[in-house]
Amino acid sequence: MEKPETKVVFYTGHEKYMLDAIRHQAFDYLMKPPTEQDLSQIMTRYYENKLAGIPSVGSNAEQLPIILVVNAMNEHTTLRISDIAYFRYNQERKIWETICMDGAIYLLRHRTTADVILNYSTDFVQIHKRYIVNINQIKKIQESACILMEPMESVTELRISKNYRTQLMSAFYSL
Repeated sequence: MEKPETKVVFYTGHEKYMLDAIRHQAFDYLMKPPTEQDLSQIMTRYYENKLAGIPSVGSNAEQLPIILVVNAMNEHTTLRISDIAYFRYNQERKIWETICMDGAIYLLRHRTTADVILNYSTDFVQIHKRYIVNINQIKKIQESACILMEPMESVTELRISKNYRTQLMSAFYSL
């Protein structure tokens, strides 16, 4: 019986098997002897993938904790989509941040990309290379800026790039 949640991690003392691991689509590659940090990273990545794969169905989607945030202290936090206002790429630290409706800021893991964030939910739309917004938190689009719902209406940094405007408008008008 095949179990889709099963992941294969190559565990070896020889780097020469890394190419085989890639060719066989291994979930990860672990060198002997493993460190606690190595194991923690693999498990965190496994749970991130598992949570990202939870199906969104109607209004129940807002109740499911589908975003896993892991900070530098290796603390894990789950957020609902409705908690999230937008994501911002911090160029100085080279890391994506999650900005919540209550003003809380959570750092995402270093290997998190815009594509990973956009795959969490269709509610997330990229408006600029540095910004991804929760389409449900947009109150209005004014000229080249997104104005968010209260209490985030005073945020002025959400500028819309020409490259992403069409996609944003399409998502906004399909609400």
